[in-house]
Amino acid sequence: MKTLRPIKGHVLLAVESERAYQEKKWPGHDHTVAEWLLIMEKLMGDARRAWVTGHGDNQALHEVRQIVATGIACMEQCGAPHRGDPVTGRKYEG
Repeated sequence: MKTLRPIKGHVLLAVESERAYQEKKWPGHDHTVAEWLLIMEKLMGDARRAWVTGHGDNQALHEVRQIVATGIACMEQCGAPHRGDPVTGRKYEG
């Protein structure tokens, strides 16, 4: 069984810097889970386009940083269930 490695500090710093940027650019923007998913879907399209159009891995990784930070914003606002928590059709109340 593979052991879980801790998230590298530079990865966390990159995501934290993106979250700080997002908070400054869009203060107080609350969304539903569905709205967050649509935002992340748009960012995924941006990442695919960046890679496919020849901008390569570096530009795509800039987009990935935005996707990850956006997912964190979603969980900050809407809840962050842990692996193993029961899955129900109700709104998460964590």
